[in-house]
Amino acid sequence: MGAKIGKNVSVFAGGHTGLMTEPDLVDLGDNVALDNCSVVAHINPRGNLALNACALRSGSRLLSGASMEPCSMLLEHTLLTSGEIAESDGVYAGWPAQYMDEKEYLRSKSRSMALSMFHTDPSHRALQRVQDNLEDERRRLDKKLTRRRIELKLLHTSTIRNSTLM
Repeated sequence: MGAKIGKNVSVFAGGHTGLMTEPDLVDLGDNVALDNCSVVAHINPRGNLALNACALRSGSRLLSGASMEPCSMLLEHTLLTSGEIAESDGVYAGWPAQYMDEKEYLRSKSRSMALSMFHTDPSHRALQRVQDNLEDERRRLDKKLTRRRIELKLLHTSTIRNSTLM
């Protein structure tokens, strides 16, 4: 007995130790990446677990009796329950896992990548500084306006007082 591990396999690649129960029942084929996930295999009739050319992202869970076909992927915090099959070239998300349309996945991925690039882009930082400076200037002018209103109110009160004394 013992785990079977293929070529180009990355077990807990991000450095976070995940959970792998009874690793002697686990068969990791070629090109498999596991990162901060749980692989649960128990000794029971459906306990054998085989993975080949697939990816389990951070916090994903693969329960006993579930299987993943080649080139399938579980996104972060996804649960594949007993009897479920992640089909080849499929992307799955959710708790429990739901098939995610490839176009939807790519759209959400490109949107998040664009946002992360925007926030690290030097022009964004320059715009952020300009916005911060404008906000500081607005606060300064608000204070100045408030002081001027108080002065005018005092002047008006003083004028009324003087006119009543005459």
